[in-house]
Amino acid sequence: MPNYKRPLKTTRQVHDFLRDTLELDVSESLDVASACIRIRDAEILLDAYSRFDTLTHEEYRHPHYLENSRRKQLRDQILSELLSNRRPKDDNKIRLGVGGAKPQTKARTEKMFFLVTGLPASGKSGISEKIADGLGAYLIDNDYAKRKFPEFPSLYGASLVHEESQLLTEGQLSDPKYSDASLLSLCLGSGYNIVLPKIGSQEQKILEILKIAKSFGYSFTLVNVDLDREKATRRSFDRFIAVGGEARYVPLSLIFDQYGDSPYKAYDRAKRDKGIDGYLRLSTDVPDKNSQLLIENINCDELVSILGLK
Repeated sequence: MPNYKRPLKTTRQVHDFLRDTLELDVSESLDVASACIRIRDAEILLDAYSRFDTLTHEEYRHPHYLENSRRKQLRDQILSELLSNRRPKDDNKIRLGVGGAKPQTKARTEKMFFLVTGLPASGKSGISEKIADGLGAYLIDNDYAKRKFPEFPSLYGASLVHEESQLLTEGQLSDPKYSDASLLSLCLGSGYNIVLPKIGSQEQKILEILKIAKSFGYSFTLVNVDLDREKATRRSFDRFIAVGGEARYVPLSLIFDQYGDSPYKAYDRAKRDKGIDGYLRLSTDVPDKNSQLLIENINCDELVSILGLK
């Protein structure tokens, strides 16, 4: 079962969540009312398919890539594209054969590692892109790999290919069956600057990433993109409506109930580690979606300049 707090699998449950938690006018807005149905259906599908993934369940793979040998070839192609192709300005255009994780500017090998944390819909993707292009860094984002798998374009597709995309981007070194190179390991081995966006809800996970970066001789900067859980959930809902709900649904109660303010709390605890070379906290709770508010800056003046923070 999905591990988040409240179910939204009936129209009534979705209706009450939107009305009482997000304070949306469900009764008057046709867009909101129709979204209730789409969210209900998305939640039901996610629940049904949450037990399966394309990495280990052949029966849920695309017909052209059912066998493990064909699947391995597909993963090799996707990894090659992520490493070799530049990131398009619109990451929604990434697909098999198009786009990668390489910065739009010249890739630099200064062994700089930036971990960017924050809630879904907080704006961390846009922040990560600015850092990546400003410092010539590879942007290691699971979503880029997900978009290249043929199973992705559906309400539950992102969940179905999550494990396989995780394998390609960050690796699963603890499992000898899947010890192939990942985008992260290849970039670390080459000394490329790296930006890694994550929810960052657990201090332990942040420190594990810190340890890996340091073992390769990298400097490490921790960035937190802060946004209140209600506003992040509302923005995720608005985005779902705006794109018609195709392959973009993030469970609303996952953001509101489970993640909540945990990314900031984890950042606040982790930043005390002496191995962290710099940390930056900013807020996207501003009227202009293209700007941010600087909250905390320790040894991150270059990032402040790149992001145009005030």
